[in-house]
Amino acid sequence: MKYLISAVLAVFFSVNMITISHAAILTVAGGILTGAKDVDVGGTLYNVEFIDDTCSNIYSGCDEISDLDFADEASATLAAQALLSQVFIDSLFGNFDSQPELINGCDDATGCNFNVTYGFNLFNDVRSISAFNNDGSNTDSTGFGETGINYDVGQVEWLAYARFTPAISAIPLPAALPLYGAGILILGIWSRRKKIRQA
Repeated sequence: MKYLISAVLAVFFSVNMITISHAAILTVAGGILTGAKDVDVGGTLYNVEFIDDTCSNIYSGCDEISDLDFADEASATLAAQALLSQVFIDSLFGNFDSQPELINGCDDATGCNFNVTYGFNLFNDVRSISAFNNDGSNTDSTGFGETGINYDVGQVEWLAYARFTPAISAIPLPAALPLYGAGILILGIWSRRKKIRQA
């Protein structure tokens, strides 16, 4: 029985530690922030990468909502805010908040806009919410923008796309709970059989 209780406690604490300790994993190459994994956008995890190119090249033609990262302004705003709070930060990996030029696609030391796509206007320009990462002298913010689908943002030193894709992570916690339960049940049966043999 004490083994069963130990197993239950171990599962409880490991599950809670997983929940509490979640953080985005920054992708850094040669001191440059190229993206991040497991960015939490409203409870859903995404991977993100920062790209200088045209919308049509990045998003499979950029001519349908399904090509884009998000389908509405509210979701794109959450994603832009997640960039500012979870990814564009000063840490041991680099000062990506106070030195935005260390982010791929940003060549302006004062700050850059990273577009999160979600729709189109009447002229078929892509709509986005920009995460404006400032150099620390001003407050970071989000804002609305529109860009031609064939416009190369690489021509602008302070503009890039932030492409989000759903993260392929471990089994989501609710789906994993039956597995934990099954493991505990097996431990209980094994412990009981061991006691019967000893008797």
